[in-house]
Amino acid sequence: MAVIHQFTPVLSYGDAISDYMLELQKFLRQAGHESHIYVERCHPRVAHLCKPFSQYEPLRNPDHTLILHFSIGADINIFVWLSPGKKILIYHNITPHTYFEQVNPLLASQCLLGRYQLSLFRNEIDLALADSEFNRQELEEYGIVPNAEFPIYVSFEKFQKEPLQDILEMYSHYTQRWLFVGRLIPNKRIDALIQSFAVYRKHYEKNAMLIIVGSWNGFERYVRQLKELVRTYGLEDVVLFTGHITLEELVTFYHLATLYISLSEHEGFCVPLLEAMHFRLPILALNRGAVAGTLKGGGALVDELDPHLIAETAHYILTQNHIRTQILSQQEHVLHYYRTYPYEMVFLNFVEMVSHE
Repeated sequence: MAVIHQFTPVLSYGDAISDYMLELQKFLRQAGHESHIYVERCHPRVAHLCKPFSQYEPLRNPDHTLILHFSIGADINIFVWLSPGKKILIYHNITPHTYFEQVNPLLASQCLLGRYQLSLFRNEIDLALADSEFNRQELEEYGIVPNAEFPIYVSFEKFQKEPLQDILEMYSHYTQRWLFVGRLIPNKRIDALIQSFAVYRKHYEKNAMLIIVGSWNGFERYVRQLKELVRTYGLEDVVLFTGHITLEELVTFYHLATLYISLSEHEGFCVPLLEAMHFRLPILALNRGAVAGTLKGGGALVDELDPHLIAETAHYILTQNHIRTQILSQQEHVLHYYRTYPYEMVFLNFVEMVSHE
C-alpha cells in the first residue's frame, strides 16, 4: 500500500473539480492506498472530507506521492513544491488575469501568481496530467514534462433525480428556453449571451427565456453590470439569474431547457457541456479554448461573438428538426466516449508508473 495524497487550494460543494477529486480518492482507496485530501480552505458541507494542509507538514515523507490540482496561485502550491516525495500535477488551466482586473483585482493577482508558480514546477514533477489537449499544450509551453491528457471524470449518476414540478410549471409556458451553467465571471461572456438572446427574441421568438445558472460570489460588480444590460434591452421578465442552486434545481433547469449555450472565451474543459449532452440538449458554443476538444465533434460551434449569427444559429437548431436530431445523435456518440472511458484504470496506471519509478 502506498501513501498518495491530493492537494488543492479549495474543496467546494457541488464543484466539478471537487467532485472529480473525491472520485480519484475513491479510486486510490479502492486500490488499497492511503489517500487524503489536503486544502487551504473548504466549503463547510465538505469539511469532513478534507484536512488543512498544515496537518500534513509533520507527516511529509519522500516515499509519499503528492497530487497537486493546479488552477490558481496559492500557498499550497509552494508547500507541495517544497515537500519531498513523488509529484503529480493535474492542470485545470489558469484563466488570463486580464478578465478580472476591473471587477476582481484580487483574483487577477492570484491568476498572475498562478502563472509564476506553474513555471516553478518545470523539472520538479514526475508527471503532469491535463484534463484537455488545450491544457496539455499549455504545459508543453511551460516546459512541464512528461505530460499526458486525462479528462475530468463526471458522475452522471448524481443527476438521477426527479425535476421539481413547481419550477417546471413556472417556466414551461415559454416556447424556447436557453440555458447557461457556470460561474458568472467575465471570461464566460454572459454579456454576449444576453446580447445574442435579445436579438433572438426580437427577430425569431418573442416567447423565449434565458436561464443563467451559477454563483457570482466575488463578482457582484460584474453581475450588476449584466443586470443593467438586461434592463437596457427590456428583458427583466425573461432573463433569470438563479445564483447558486441545489442539485435538484440544476436537474430541473436542465430538463426545462431547449438549448444549452456557452459563449465563454476561455475554458480549460467545461464540464457543463457533458452535463448538457447527458440531458439531451443541443449545444451551441463559441469555439474557444478547450471547447472543441471537449465536444469532440458534438454540438454546433460559432467562431465569432456576433449576436446576429448566434441568434440565427440558435433559431436554426431549434426549428429545423433534422439539424437538431443530427446534433443530438453526434452528442450521444461523444457522451458514450466519456461514459466508457476507463478513468480508474488509466489513473491508477499513471499513479503506479510514478510511485514505482
